[in-house]
Amino acid sequence: MAPVNASIDLGDGGTGVVTEVNAFYLFNTSISFYGNFYYLINPRDQNGVSTTTWRAPTALQVATGGDIYSVPDVYSIRGGLNFNLRKLGFSAGLRDEGVPVHDLLGESNGLRRPGHNLSFEPGIIYKMKRISLYAYVPAIISRRIKQDPSDAKASEITGVYRMGTGGSGNYSVFAGAQFKL
Repeated sequence: MAPVNASIDLGDGGTGVVTEVNAFYLFNTSISFYGNFYYLINPRDQNGVSTTTWRAPTALQVATGGDIYSVPDVYSIRGGLNFNLRKLGFSAGLRDEGVPVHDLLGESNGLRRPGHNLSFEPGIIYKMKRISLYAYVPAIISRRIKQDPSDAKASEITGVYRMGTGGSGNYSVFAGAQFKL
């Protein structure tokens, strides 16, 4: 068995604390505002998994910490408007999501893929008597990749600017249900 690339791994090996703030404001029976801020604080520094598959790490990777995967924080900021009809609702908003260069708590060593995506976020809401089902699927407007700490150390050591791949995935679908008590 060998490690896989972090972009297809099902987890990062850390246990984090989820912080979340939700806001909702009803302008009238047809139009409302929604907002959401989500931040996963992952205090673990590295997960001990090699970033190299089937080969030994280079001396530069070992010197910079780029030979082991980092356990990064993750965030998402969303906001927009809901347009409510009888059984259906539609929404239009913006979403910014990604991985910061440095964690809020703990160290930020190892290889990570920092950056963020700014997306237009259309959504649909189906309302029943006591349950509403929703889905939000983003369309990327811009993507910004940032230099991770191991690449910054490698740039310092070699004198040549280095930056690997980064940013969050192409999209994260938010789907769920709301229940009225």
